[in-house]
Amino acid sequence: MLAADQRAAVGRVFNVGTGACIRIDDLWAQIGLLCKAAIPPCFAPPRPGDIRASVSDISAIRAALGFRPQVTLRQGLVDTLAWYRGAA
Repeated sequence: MLAADQRAAVGRVFNVGTGACIRIDDLWAQIGLLCKAAIPPCFAPPRPGDIRASVSDISAIRAALGFRPQVTLRQGLVDTLAWYRGAA
């Protein structure tokens, strides 16, 4: 929504996130807790190019639009799950 009314966003691509690191297995665990599903992760050997942790670099959107995360990852997951449950 922030980018919709700003000329600084025209033709640009931005990462949007919390700017905090999250490991895939931690994300899996959070989703499992929220869904009340005890599904163990299935690990396989790493593939070339796989990453162990991901951090969204939000410096460009912060500089261009003044973006500051207002929702934690957990709250975003809660909101997304509620939306999916309501859409079903």
